[in-house]
Amino acid sequence: MKRFSIEKLGSVRERLGSWEVSNHVPVQSPGLWLTTSTCGVPHLTPETFEMSGLQEHFAGVLVSYEKQARSIDIYEAYKKGFADFCEFKNFPTLLTVKDPMLTEKPGYSTFKNISVWGENNQRVPVSCDHYVNGVKALDPDAVVSLCDSDMNQHNNTIRNNEQPVKDSSKRVLKALKFTHECLEVMVEECKSSKKAIIGALEGGYDKAVREKEAKLLSSLPLDGYFLDGFHNNGDSALEMEVCHVVDVLKESVIPNIKEDKPRFFFGMCDPRTILLLIQQGVDFFETSYVYKQTDLGHALSFPNT
Repeated sequence: MKRFSIEKLGSVRERLGSWEVSNHVPVQSPGLWLTTSTCGVPHLTPETFEMSGLQEHFAGVLVSYEKQARSIDIYEAYKKGFADFCEFKNFPTLLTVKDPMLTEKPGYSTFKNISVWGENNQRVPVSCDHYVNGVKALDPDAVVSLCDSDMNQHNNTIRNNEQPVKDSSKRVLKALKFTHECLEVMVEECKSSKKAIIGALEGGYDKAVREKEAKLLSSLPLDGYFLDGFHNNGDSALEMEVCHVVDVLKESVIPNIKEDKPRFFFGMCDPRTILLLIQQGVDFFETSYVYKQTDLGHALSFPNT
């Protein structure tokens, strides 16, 4: 089962519902996915995590291919997938492409692959075939399709209300072509499995491209939408101009995708940003912001009202 059911809208227009994914207990929305670093939750040992009882407060575990790309052969030899290997067997697992905690490096994408770097700053080119094999080895419950979101120059041009230059537009077309081809392969590869396929919806801040992409993804047999490309992960998400994001979502994205599919937004979003995005109909986020603040020696506190 991969059904998403909305029960009602909450006080800030949040979509209160549940997502049935694999054989796990339905995931409640709005929800947070626990971002992992390689094989565990940052700052918590597996024993501390289990004893804390945190599992019931989160949607599941978010795994980045970026952190696993150099270890696919290990998972292939193990044959039981990421969840079993890392002791998350009772938790839904969602595989995304890039690590939300690592800032992307532009300029390394081609017609055939994108690049991921991982914690050791070692480049790994990832083709569609590489990703499909990795998905089989990691065996997540849900997977974001392989995508190319390297549209920095085009994004900056659009935000500044300038006319896109030729090279900028060519980069967008190349990125979208790669993303579409990989999505088609993923849908075909996983159509007979229980895996939920989440389509990456690209286009940066270009409303026309976003609308076209939203309509395309809405026509495909997908189980959710990943609203990608509004930042470059890492600290860049903290510099994101949320008003521009909301504007693009409201005008070009949300009206053109299916209501009965969950929407995902990853990156270092503070609580205020998350609330603003929830108001626009976004359902799921992840916890890289918390880990960033922990690394800085900070803690979040809220008034008890």
